[in-house]
Amino acid sequence: MNEGTKNAKKLSSMKIATLETGTGPAIQANLSPTLRKMGIHVEIFEAKNFDEFSTMLSSLTVDAAVIPITEVEKIASQGLLQDLTEHLPYFRSRGTLLYTSGETVLGTHLSGLQSILTIPPGMPQEVMVDVLLPVLATAGAMYSGRGVTVAPQDKNTFEWEIHGPDKIPESQWSKCVSQTYQVRYKAENAKLLHIIWNKKPPAGTSSVERSAMDNEGDHPDGKRPSTANLDSGTWNVPYCSKGTYTMTVTVIWLCTLDNIKHTETKSKTIEAIEGEIEEGK
Repeated sequence: MNEGTKNAKKLSSMKIATLETGTGPAIQANLSPTLRKMGIHVEIFEAKNFDEFSTMLSSLTVDAAVIPITEVEKIASQGLLQDLTEHLPYFRSRGTLLYTSGETVLGTHLSGLQSILTIPPGMPQEVMVDVLLPVLATAGAMYSGRGVTVAPQDKNTFEWEIHGPDKIPESQWSKCVSQTYQVRYKAENAKLLHIIWNKKPPAGTSSVERSAMDNEGDHPDGKRPSTANLDSGTWNVPYCSKGTYTMTVTVIWLCTLDNIKHTETKSKTIEAIEGEIEEGK
């Protein structure tokens, strides 16, 4: 971060990071003249890729950032954006168009550029209030009109199913062969956090209840171990008795739009049968 950000009254230059090619020149041509009247010289730093952009924000080497709408929620989920909600009355008094995620104000909505102008977390409060907020309000009025608050159009979805064999032939369960089950999912604005596995055995058998979570399988005394992997969403667990098993799986995920955790549980019935599985069944 430049030396000027240590004191609002000494802030004579403002470093703005951009990610999308072409956004920098637009900001420089349109916003810079207005900010010069406020005594602020604008420096544009155009990141070569997403990782470089994230580093600029996390290391506070820039004072503000212009983020394409398509990348906002991804960056917000990494904790790289300032929560500006407490400044909502100020923005409303200026008639600024805002970008919000749920109830959280993330920045000024630059609809003409399909981007937002926002501030990294950790900026000094005096710089925030005296310089950066006025800059955001000015940019909002310049690019977006006045008096409207918008919300992202993206929706949060997390759809998943348990995949794996529902019938185990005798040639496998009689030898305690392990079977692989997988949580397959389709997520939008959501991040998988945890998978909790459980398998209840048939009554009256020597098989015991088995469980696993994320990357930790289990190893009951005298039994073959199971293994789990969160990245692949899999559980590799043995079957050693004939009968009906009930597998219960609980999935926990995070909505990256509002940072709310969600939990859902589903069950699957597995039959360890006598004989082999007929082809086509």
